[in-house]
Amino acid sequence: MFLIYIGLKMASVIVFGLALLLLISSLGVSIHEILISTRSLDIYLSTMEKGKDIQ
Repeated sequence: MFLIYIGLKMASVIVFGLALLLLISSLGVSIHEILISTRSLDIYLSTMEKGKDIQ
């Protein structure tokens, strides 16, 4: 908003685009971490079903 206010429209577009790219990459990392967590829970639960509690 400040860049638009002082008249640097091109810089504001670049900063906004960069912020969107960083937001998308952050979402991708979060989804990747969720997938890792669900896989580890599946492995842990499968070992519990077999009667082998890991501790």
